[in-house]
Amino acid sequence: MLHVLQPVEPVPPPEMAQGYAPELEGQKQPARTLVERIAGELRRAGFTAQTEVLIGDVTETILDRAAEWHADLITVGSHGQRSIRDFLLGSVAESVARRAGCSVAVVRPPVSN
Repeated sequence: MLHVLQPVEPVPPPEMAQGYAPELEGQKQPARTLVERIAGELRRAGFTAQTEVLIGDVTETILDRAAEWHADLITVGSHGQRSIRDFLLGSVAESVARRAGCSVAVVRPPVSN
């Protein structure tokens, strides 16, 4: 399970370490809790699962980790809400699906009535 937090500044200034994003400190623990909960569900179902929370460009980090792990499948969630920015730049799910070196499953949340 990988959760990527994207900093406000995609590229840190040269004097800051890669991945330094103090504005995301408050989001790290909730992200860890989320991936641990989901990994726990997978483990109870008989799967092996590891967790990781990283800071960086979401699409690039997912693709880099998938390549490092020699992944056969990337499963990525989609909120199904497209903003003007998404329309112009493309959503993370779409970008991952287009560029991944393996199969990608896009999972959408259930439609609420």
